[in-house]
Amino acid sequence: MLRLKVNGAARQFDGDPVMPLLWFLRDELNLKGTKFGCGIGMCGACTLHLIAKTAKPTDEDIENAMNNNLCRCGTYLRVRAAIHKTAEMTVSKNTSKPVTKTPRATASALPVKGGKK
Repeated sequence: MLRLKVNGAARQFDGDPVMPLLWFLRDELNLKGTKFGCGIGMCGACTLHLIAKTAKPTDEDIENAMNNNLCRCGTYLRVRAAIHKTAEMTVSKNTSKPVTKTPRATASALPVKGGKK
C-alpha cells in the first residue's frame, strides 16, 4: 500500500505500485488538472510540482523546479501564477505548520532558461 498527500488530504493506493502517479490522480481521484502529454515523460506535461520545500517560491524557484519541462500551449505565465496562488492559499491556511499541499493544475511548465516566455 502506498500512502501520500494530495492537495492536503491523506490518500492511499492499494493497486500496482508501478502505475504512474498521473493515472492515479486522473483515473482514481478524478483530478484532471495534470495532463497526459507525450506518453514517455519527455515533455513534462505530466509532471507534478510540490511546494513543500519552498512555501513561498519566487519566480526563479519556480523556473528552476520546472526547467526541463516544455509546454506546447505556452501557458508558462499562467502556470507560474497558479503556483504562486496555491502557495499563498496554503500558507494562509497553515501558518503554524509546514506546507504539504500540491497544486492541482501544474500540468505545464516554464521554458528552459533563454527560451521564450
